Amino acid sequence: GKSILAVQIAESISSGKEIKGFKLEAKRQKVLYFDFELNKKQFELRYCVKNETEKVFDNHYLFDDNFSRVEINPNGDIPDNMSFEDCLNKSIEETIQKHNAKVLIIDNITFLISEIEKSKGSLPLMRKLKEIKNNYNLSILILAHTPKRDLSQPITQNQIHGSKMLFNFIDSCFAIGQSSTDKDIRYIKQIKERNKAKK
Repeated sequence: GKSILAVQIAESISSGKEIKGFKLEAKRQKVLYFDFELNKKQFELRYCVKNETEKVFDNHYLFDDNFSRVEINPNGDIPDNMSFEDCLNKSIEETIQKHNAKVLIIDNITFLISEIEKSKGSLPLMRKLKEIKNNYNLSILILAHTPKRDLSQPITQNQIHGSKMLFNFIDSCFAIGQSSTDKDIRYIKQIKERNKAKK
């Protein structure tokens, strides 16, 4: 449910409308949603209704104009003197400048770096994201996977996909867990906070 919730958050901020059960403190503004998981058609199918009679998808959800979804061009050329990560970071910065957005959502961090499990790989990535955040005065929400875990145990920072270095760089972190008593129930748990009290 990470991507579903992230899109809800993006739509809430871009439209200025609260998600039921959550207090919206941000003003209505532009949001860039970097979708490195789904292609355009896959994303579309999540937000429309299938008409079984005519075997077509219609009744598409209309996102707010402040919501901009960005996906990678699989046929894009990477300059010879740049790594994939550097080229991607450059593209992210150019997109931020073009849209003048202050809220950035990255789905999913594993796409940004090939060695996410290693400290030497995650450290430069987090430094670069922090630099981008500070340079453009951004709020950044980054999605990450969690490895398979024992559902009877509480979810903690140790379940974050990748190096603990990631956890050291972030200001706050919350996780979506599956109930150990009912597989259809999910919960949200804050597992790190830097500026406010844990909720």
